[in-house]
Amino acid sequence: MLTALVFLASLPAHELAHAVVAQRNGVRVDGITLWMLGGVARLRSEAPSPGVELRIAGVGPLTSAVLGAAFAGLAVGLDVFGASGLVVEAVGWLAAINIVLAVFNAVPAAPLDGGRLLRAFLWHRTGDAVRATRSASAAGRALGWFMVIAGFAAVLFGADVSGLWPALVGWFLITAATEETRHAELAALLAGLPVRRVMTHGPITVAATKTVAGFLAEGPFGTYRHSAFPVLAPDGAPVGLVTVRLLDRVAPQARASTTIADVMRPLVDVTTAAPDEAVVGLLPRLEASAERRALVLDAGRLVGIVTLADISRAVSWLTATTRPPT
Repeated sequence: MLTALVFLASLPAHELAHAVVAQRNGVRVDGITLWMLGGVARLRSEAPSPGVELRIAGVGPLTSAVLGAAFAGLAVGLDVFGASGLVVEAVGWLAAINIVLAVFNAVPAAPLDGGRLLRAFLWHRTGDAVRATRSASAAGRALGWFMVIAGFAAVLFGADVSGLWPALVGWFLITAATEETRHAELAALLAGLPVRRVMTHGPITVAATKTVAGFLAEGPFGTYRHSAFPVLAPDGAPVGLVTVRLLDRVAPQARASTTIADVMRPLVDVTTAAPDEAVVGLLPRLEASAERRALVLDAGRLVGIVTLADISRAVSWLTATTRPPT
């Protein structure tokens, strides 16, 4: 159990190294997510240059390799001083698994760290970040399909059920690599586009002091045709966001005495953006938000609201107007 806990601690150490180097290079980090297949540092934006990409990607495998070397040295030292064989074996396993983690992550295939290193190299060589991403993602999909086929072959022809594990990892690589390509192409399409160009200007708002019953009495399909509304304080300042889903949670008998302020999502919990902010920088935050929309504020004043549907429409127009004639 102790060995497992130490190994689990080495995973966030790997991701924390990514996060620290990213922040030192001006790339904001939203957090670190640990899940069944490992972990990932959630970066708010892409690296601004191949050099930054190289540093952010390279520090992860390097951290795991250093941990592996440290555990290997500790295992040798414990053995020399006559420690229990079980302890020496456990520390030796920690050394081996961290080195395996470093080597696997260094494979030049997206979304692995090695894939990002390959992307950085190709980006530096060609000057085209999207083309570099496509190449790294193609390598990731190739590795993923190899692992899927090899895993199922082990199950079908070798009666080895453990082959399902590499097949699962391979499927994750295929999915993640495809998603990276999509994000890169989307970022290139939206490059330079400010939020003010895609947002809905002058959205319908609701007063924080209004009762839920009074608000619902004016809809649906009457005054209000949306499912989310910015909430304003008496002085006109935005204080939150309320959705139909939040209103529906209020018991019918309590709606007359419950105000919008009582059920809204406070502004601190709502995604916000500035009118001149780049859409491509806002998109990851929108996708990670609970409501899939952001309030657009200019010097604290509400000027609009933007949703994923707004960006999708913008992408459709951009795709139609930039597609070369056949």
